[in-house]
Amino acid sequence: MPERSPCRATQALDAAQTRYASEIIKARNDVLTVEGKSLKADLHGKGKSFEEFIENADYVVIEDAYRRAARLFSRDVSRTYAEHLAEKNDDADSTEDALIDAHADIAALGLVPDVQWYLEAEADKLARTWLETYRVQIRDLSDERQEAYRIIRGMSRYPEDIDLTKPLSWMEPTSAREQDGTVTPLPTYTDHLLCTDEGIPYRDEPLGGTSSGG
Repeated sequence: MPERSPCRATQALDAAQTRYASEIIKARNDVLTVEGKSLKADLHGKGKSFEEFIENADYVVIEDAYRRAARLFSRDVSRTYAEHLAEKNDDADSTEDALIDAHADIAALGLVPDVQWYLEAEADKLARTWLETYRVQIRDLSDERQEAYRIIRGMSRYPEDIDLTKPLSWMEPTSAREQDGTVTPLPTYTDHLLCTDEGIPYRDEPLGGTSSGG
């Protein structure tokens, strides 16, 4: 199978594995072991006792921990990173075993809070760089498409500069219905900044409390 180039999220998680190696090793041991208590009751003597035990985690336990981590990193990022780790695992006996090991690794990453913060910071840095690189091309898109990118900018943890752009399309009322039922055209500007190419003047805001009509 040809080796695929890792995505930026995969590269960030690889870097996190190196940066927080000691914490991740401890977290992986926690994922692979299950601690519990067993209760023994004597029906005749009415006595009872608790015994603590430690067992190796099975597939169900590992998958449950993996799903919790996937909710932190997103399912797509977790799946892609699991495939990346599995492809690099030459010690596993099968592809299934490699994926189980990868899921255990990702579950361990989810137990280290610094990893999530690091991944979010890297994602924010990448988004800001990408938005700045393609700023001119984004300004040439439709209003609807530009709004999608404005939403992405709004997700940033840091203040972002947003360009003022002239809308490509909008709806404006052209008349007002008076209290006596008559319809009055709204005042307009002939040389307003937002006049359309056809020369239709942009309305001024009505000076009274009249309601707008169609």
